[in-house]
Amino acid sequence: MHYIGDFPFHDFPEEYYDMTKELRLYPETRSLQQVFWNDNKLIVKGYSFIQRLTCSSKHAQQLKANLLNVATKEAVPVPLTVCKANGVRGRHGLKVDKSNRKARYYNYKWSGFEIEIDFSRPEIQKIANGILKVELQYDREGIHTSFYAGGPVSGNDARPKYLNVKNTKVLPYYNLGYDLCLNCESIDVKVQQLTVTDRELIVQTQQSKDVLICKSDAAVYELRMEQGNDMQTAVLDLNAFHADHGVIMEQGGKALSSNDLRLSRYAFTTDQLIRVYSDAGYMNLAGEPHRSVLTRLYWAEEQIGMEVETRLVDADKLKHAYFELQGESSSLTMAPVSGKISVQGSSVTTEAIIPIRDDTFTKNMMADKWKTFIIYEFEDGSVQKHTIAADAVTQLSRKPYNDYYYSVYANMDLDMIVKVTRKWKWYESNKLRRKFVELFIYPMLRILPVRKKGLYLKAGGDRSSTVIQRRFINTWKKNIRIIPAYGLLLTKERQ
Repeated sequence: MHYIGDFPFHDFPEEYYDMTKELRLYPETRSLQQVFWNDNKLIVKGYSFIQRLTCSSKHAQQLKANLLNVATKEAVPVPLTVCKANGVRGRHGLKVDKSNRKARYYNYKWSGFEIEIDFSRPEIQKIANGILKVELQYDREGIHTSFYAGGPVSGNDARPKYLNVKNTKVLPYYNLGYDLCLNCESIDVKVQQLTVTDRELIVQTQQSKDVLICKSDAAVYELRMEQGNDMQTAVLDLNAFHADHGVIMEQGGKALSSNDLRLSRYAFTTDQLIRVYSDAGYMNLAGEPHRSVLTRLYWAEEQIGMEVETRLVDADKLKHAYFELQGESSSLTMAPVSGKISVQGSSVTTEAIIPIRDDTFTKNMMADKWKTFIIYEFEDGSVQKHTIAADAVTQLSRKPYNDYYYSVYANMDLDMIVKVTRKWKWYESNKLRRKFVELFIYPMLRILPVRKKGLYLKAGGDRSSTVIQRRFINTWKKNIRIIPAYGLLLTKERQ
């Protein structure tokens, strides 16, 4: 089988038109759109093809998948299903007409695939030690090649978390060549149950001969061991932990692993806030100064409801608490919380609502990322201002109200962020429509007669001019109305 190029010249020997060797040397085009866990199965979705070889039918090319142990070269076949790959032709096809954006040469519609890797299979458990890769075997008339699955899209869709399957921890990641790699490690000690209080960290594991320790840069803390019938319990005194970071492990160096640590757990000790979390499947501790923790987040009649907990030394002298939202150029202060503060010893729990349905509050809440603070005011006039740790609760999906969408998430510093984004009208919902409005609708509006008793100001686009605009509007807000085609219209004289 040979591939002959259809070139517009015919004065050379026939072997010059043979492209079979060239196509065999072509690098494959590969991409992974989704990689996720379904119980003990890792599902891999993507597409792969060789440029200029169309895949217009389901059987145009044959793909097979093997799970390969890189060190031992042992391979296990895994199921692969050929499916359609949406959008591939527009992304990789050859553009043939500048006037028609959708016109593309070469069709790769049937280059998609879905692979299912079941780690509960005995044959896969046998090779699951070290680094595994997904090897794709490409077969087409005259062309036979193999390569690794890889090429993840941006975002988290193709970057799943670790999972413990039986006695093996599987951690998917990508190497420098963007190959999908599965790091498999045997688990000697697996956490069965985890309890975090303000004083102790209680870990229940299966029976083990080694003592559990918490290792940090400053010191090594030994956990108190209590043996049971089938389980053993290890207890760490959190008030004795004084470090920025620590890892729970066996005395021999093997780290603990657990599937139950996807979200952080917090402990308020006497002098710091300790966060218990998982990093690559291992149990970690992080100490930081005291701040408040978001313990509950919910929608309450299309308003954002939240519950915040902290520890205060003078909790009995607390007068009231209120929340503050800080954007890039402005801040908003909510009314003091009344009747929803619970004080038990040093523990203070505050419940509040962000009133996004209150137009008097949200009129100054522009599209921005608002960092949330809670401020505690005491009877002697002193105040404490805390950031709010928000990673211990599920993200709040966005909801619309009037001209904006509202959602809540935790940033890289684990602070609570209220994100406000503009809700575009139907004629502004994409770039082409906004361009049409700018090129055609606005010029038509400018033909309308201009009011003589008015002063028109055009709005700028940079941050400094935006601050000036807001100050100007706040000063003249009773005498201003906004006209999209012109800017600001000052309609009355002000004494």
